[in-house]
Amino acid sequence: MTIVDEEKLQNCISRREIIFSRMQSLFDSTTKDLINNKDNLADFLVRYDRIEIHYVDFDSVQAEIFALCLKLKDTTTQLASLQQTTAFEDLYYRVRACARINNFRTTQEKLAEANKVAPSTSVSVTRESVAATPAFAQVRDSGFYR
Repeated sequence: MTIVDEEKLQNCISRREIIFSRMQSLFDSTTKDLINNKDNLADFLVRYDRIEIHYVDFDSVQAEIFALCLKLKDTTTQLASLQQTTAFEDLYYRVRACARINNFRTTQEKLAEANKVAPSTSVSVTRESVAATPAFAQVRDSGFYR
């Protein structure tokens, strides 16, 4: 148990609170009229585009907090952190549900969807180009294709 570890723990808790407040702001924006008010919709979409980053950041900070709590034998902070995780995930899933109901997607989701469409490739092969390839010409002339 060192003062340095306690300072690290407090720093992590502060970072977690910042991330949590960002998710809370995103959730709060879902209660506004997103369909008829373009400003509200724009605000939501800008915030929503970072939802996965917030989730990963929160998870990372929580892992640091749990590791420090174990090292410091701080069960009180560890239990409070579990409650924070539950609250954060509740906000996350409510925002995702709102987005799904309204068919909103993040930029990453749009890119993933665009990449699902396999590009078609067409290769033009003529008798001349096949005959010009020595290895293929040998297989063709060997009687393999007869």
